Amino acid sequence: MKKVLLGLLITAFVLIGGICLYNYSQLQVVINDVIKNDTRNIGISVKVYYVDYINTSEIVYDLKSVSPTNSSADVFRVFLQFSDKLKGKTYKKIIFAYKGNYKFMIKDKR
Repeated sequence: MKKVLLGLLITAFVLIGGICLYNYSQLQVVINDVIKNDTRNIGISVKVYYVDYINTSEIVYDLKSVSPTNSSADVFRVFLQFSDKLKGKTYKKIIFAYKGNYKFMIKDKR
């Protein structure tokens, strides 16, 4: 019985870890590169992930922080650079959030 529970626990951890790693490798790495590769983006922090971490047709673009030295144009430029990196992919919905709170969304009408 203990071996079964241990096996289930290990399986759950591996599954959750895999989901987190997939989100990170598909989206967060991209936004990290966008911010790192343009010095004007320094001071902007963004977390990007799939809705519920598993719905790959919908993403959350969550603005975490903006330095006082950054402008609204800087924030928008980061999003445009990020979207350029993902231009070959299609999403049904993009949710914009600020510090984890959903603010608005863009839906695909197709």
